[in-house]
Amino acid sequence: MKLRNSGLSAKKSEEICQEMKALPWDGYIKGFEDQDLLLKLRTYCSRDWLHSVHINHMLQLLGDNLKLTANATVSIQLTYHVEDVLGAYYNGNKTYRTSRRYRALRELAQDLATGIHDMLAMVGNVDGDHWIALMVNFRQHKVYYGDSAGHPINKELRTAYTWWFSEHNEHEFEWVQIDITEQEDGYLCGLLATNALAHVLDPNQFDLMDAKVVDAERVNVLKRVIRQHNEKVRTY
Repeated sequence: MKLRNSGLSAKKSEEICQEMKALPWDGYIKGFEDQDLLLKLRTYCSRDWLHSVHINHMLQLLGDNLKLTANATVSIQLTYHVEDVLGAYYNGNKTYRTSRRYRALRELAQDLATGIHDMLAMVGNVDGDHWIALMVNFRQHKVYYGDSAGHPINKELRTAYTWWFSEHNEHEFEWVQIDITEQEDGYLCGLLATNALAHVLDPNQFDLMDAKVVDAERVNVLKRVIRQHNEKVRTY
């Protein structure tokens, strides 16, 4: 097995290849909420664009390792949260308020309104091929937004979330750009968005990533995914 366009040293490539060879490629990824085919793990070792399953792995790992402060509760959402808010917005108020499809979204908003959660943190897709960081602070009535390509706040996303907030909260939310590493190629956005989210949540634990080490960081994520998969398999 060879790693295609990975940017890794021969030694690093060989190490991860040996770990991947030990996996049964006809199965599913265990230990994560988003359980896709094990074959999808190959993407971490390339310079291909990361899909929802990979972003969701990183978000779950972030949630597992994040050292939260005692006075704040953060709910880390998978990529599907942004899709749900956009879908609810386009389906309209009546459907959102009554449909079973949006029950979980309504309950989450209620948890935020009542203080069970203070913040939501997520990575969302815009334009079908780009990942951005998004964090909502309900105490401060602010939305923190990070785009590694340097684009301004996505208008569609802003409109949909402003509508969702208005369904459950009377306050107007301020949208604020956060620090994020600038991407140097078309495949970096997913990892950089997750890193920016980690940094804004706990800057003491998570530094902003150097774009030049993104290949090694992707493999570090893969190693953690494999370890969590193997631990889950051993408990069966």
